[in-house]
Amino acid sequence: ITKVMVGVAKKSRVISEKDRKLTAYHEAGHFIVSKMSENIRNYKTTAITIVPAEYFLGLTTFEFELEKQTSCDKNYYIDNIAVDLAGREAEIIYYGSEDKLTSGAREDLISSTKTARRMITEYGMTAETGKNISYLGIQDFTNLSLISEKIKDAIDEATKKLISEAEKRAKNILKENDELLRRIAQELMENEVLDECDLN
Repeated sequence: ITKVMVGVAKKSRVISEKDRKLTAYHEAGHFIVSKMSENIRNYKTTAITIVPAEYFLGLTTFEFELEKQTSCDKNYYIDNIAVDLAGREAEIIYYGSEDKLTSGAREDLISSTKTARRMITEYGMTAETGKNISYLGIQDFTNLSLISEKIKDAIDEATKKLISEAEKRAKNILKENDELLRRIAQELMENEVLDECDLN
């Protein structure tokens, strides 16, 4: 047994059943929204697990198939944000409230915010702010100090709108697939790891 495996085994023993179930819902949420997305064709879920590792209590792994989607439009990126937010939305379904969201949902929120900001500041995918202008070139942050407070506020507002739209998509997909969410979460509780064959 390696040190990492020992650490995982120890961590597994201290995680409560309630936290394991919450993690199962979280990871199942990511899978369902990615699987049911109408706009994402270039990645598939290879496995989901609730076996803790390093900083994560659970993990959903994807495999990119670039040849299946050569161009990505606004709806593609909104669905990507929805996949990021799906873990949070599944936690809300599990608890029945937004008041108990875990820190595990933090990484998902960071990722979704980054995607939304790139849509605005690099891709020009919003009508109000960022249309026909790139505020930040790739790996070029020199223009950041030149952006006015008014533009920064506009970027924040546009970011909130995109995230809100994606959140609604994630919520609707999970509501439509509520029984599937609960079943996958239960399977994860029993088996801890589900691979692509299991999920299909």
